[in-house]
Amino acid sequence: MKRLLTLLILLTAILSTDLKAQNRDHRWAIGAGVSVVDFSGPMTKEFFEFDQFKGIGRVYFSRYLNSSLNTKLDYNFGKVWAPVVDPVNGYPNTLEGIYEAQFMHAASLTLEYKFDNGYIFREEAVVGPYIFAGIGGNYLYDDFNSIVPVGFGLNIRPTKWMTLNMQFGYNFNIDNSYKYTQHSFGAHFNLGKGKTQKEPKATDADGDGISDNEDECPFSYGTAEYFGCPDSDGDGVADKDDNCPTTAGLKENAGCPADRDAEVKDQVYFEIGSINLTAEQKKTLDNVAQYLEDNPDYDINVVGHASTTNGTDERNMALSIRRAEQVYLYLRSKGVESERMTLIGKGSHDPEFDSEEDAKNRRVQVEVYK
Repeated sequence: MKRLLTLLILLTAILSTDLKAQNRDHRWAIGAGVSVVDFSGPMTKEFFEFDQFKGIGRVYFSRYLNSSLNTKLDYNFGKVWAPVVDPVNGYPNTLEGIYEAQFMHAASLTLEYKFDNGYIFREEAVVGPYIFAGIGGNYLYDDFNSIVPVGFGLNIRPTKWMTLNMQFGYNFNIDNSYKYTQHSFGAHFNLGKGKTQKEPKATDADGDGISDNEDECPFSYGTAEYFGCPDSDGDGVADKDDNCPTTAGLKENAGCPADRDAEVKDQVYFEIGSINLTAEQKKTLDNVAQYLEDNPDYDINVVGHASTTNGTDERNMALSIRRAEQVYLYLRSKGVESERMTLIGKGSHDPEFDSEEDAKNRRVQVEVYK
């Protein structure tokens, strides 16, 4: 027993310098302790007769497989109170109630199902119960015997680097030999420094020199001045904040030119969430293009609007700008010069109709001014 305690103290001193909790990053553990073995209980069915218990040494290695499973290689050694073989009838017959000290070696490989797996109890729980089963063997009476160990255990974690272990098992013998119970107590220490967490590699999708995690417009080439966003019209207002992104304007006017006297020449209406121009809308815009051709002194504002009863403010603002862009692009295809058009998005902030006629708010107005 003194040698066993000395081994346990030395093992603690050696391993406690660099040990962590056993998990997917610290998969291996090594432990030591004592086991008490009882052959009389399975024979007499009177378990926990402590005068028949005999303590032996124990060392084991544990391997984390996943959150629910561990595997363990367990080795026990020392003198046990073993049944005395009947000298007349021979092994495996015994003399009833008579036991003698015999040296035994026993090893087993078991699979443990853990209840602290994140499904039943928390993985980081201080107390972790488990059940186990496996296969093994012992060497006793100069003979090797196969065993099937089953049972349950508890892992108690007083610190991150050490786990106390209690295990209660029954060993079935499959070689016509002797069954026995084995109750083990020990501590194990979890090995390794764990996997080094790699810093995520910075990406720059738009190639503007600003990493995506700092770029407010990661898919549009921009500048550091506007936090990675472009300013297409160079008016000092980033496109994401510019209601008139293709026409230079004023900061105080959300990137649009100063208000000018203008009257609505025409307007086209859209379905919910749509930016597509119908054939009928294109006929209306053909008339606008003809008007501008006939009146070269006039310019226009292309003003997009969105519904007041659907979508968020941000979505509606983006939708109004995309509708205005479709009208702008169609008029460009009909020969209207870009410098004669100012694109403006107002989202749902300037409705012309109340909620009962909200469909009419999904529109693009063409405002003519001189």
